[in-house]
Amino acid sequence: MNETQARELLEEDHGSLGDLFGRLRAALRGSDTRGAFELLDAAWARLAVHVRAEHLCLFPAVLGAPAELFGRCTGAPSRDEAREIVAGLRHDHDFFMRELASAIGTLRELLSGTEGGAEPRGLESARRSVEAVISRLEEHDRLEEEHVYRWPDVLLDADGRARLAADVRRELENLPRRFERGARSP
Repeated sequence: MNETQARELLEEDHGSLGDLFGRLRAALRGSDTRGAFELLDAAWARLAVHVRAEHLCLFPAVLGAPAELFGRCTGAPSRDEAREIVAGLRHDHDFFMRELASAIGTLRELLSGTEGGAEPRGLESARRSVEAVISRLEEHDRLEEEHVYRWPDVLLDADGRARLAADVRRELENLPRRFERGARSP
């Protein structure tokens, strides 16, 4: 495994998620409630898997690096800076999951018919939640790709980077059953 493999895996996942959110945005604009629901369900699950990989693998690896490496090498943050940035990213993750859960609930109600004639209003509400996530993801992903994903290269040794890459890969591939290979996916 090369030194940037965890970074590459996470960046590739950002790209894949971006494509999925683009398709979701188009379905919501086209008032395709069923298609939007399926894409939103996939985006929510995929983003949750991505977030899980960062929370369980990346953040602990970075924050658990030896104290003497923080702020000492080019590209290494101070320990306080790393903690502050990771806390902000976690806050963003909570926002993303909350907004997407709200949109899922709204679309689920529309599809079950419990909203009566409120479909345009419900679709608009779901669209606003998704747009808020997409908008915030742009800066969030930039911060991760330009900084946090690079930190393991200066804070971890080769074995640590290899373990991190394997752990990240395992988490990214650990999708809910309904999205496993061979299962129907949007």
